[in-house]
Amino acid sequence: MKKKILVVDDEPQILDSITDYFLEYDVITASNGHDGMRILRNTKPDLIVTDIIMPDMEGIEFIQIVNELDATIPIIAMSGNPVGRQYLEHAVLLGAVEKLEKPFELEELEQLIEKLIMQ
Repeated sequence: MKKKILVVDDEPQILDSITDYFLEYDVITASNGHDGMRILRNTKPDLIVTDIIMPDMEGIEFIQIVNELDATIPIIAMSGNPVGRQYLEHAVLLGAVEKLEKPFELEELEQLIEKLIMQ
């Protein structure tokens, strides 16, 4: 059975590129934190990748809620926004296990995912 990865990002091209690249995983996407929470009510992903700066629900808030619901799900926080990059450190303090600055190579994300899913 394929491992499930929930990717939360408001940039459609990020969601598409991650979905297209990680064919060996069941990639579930959400365009904001609220949609991500709806998905979490119905499924438990093996890993979450979330953007920090998003409309409706910021990634920091999303990370906090996920950790309150299930602290066993590893989270990778990512951001390319200059303000969001400052929040990456806060994301780690609040429960993200890894951080990634945009733009990044998909191979970098792949290394983090493999490391976290294989733990």
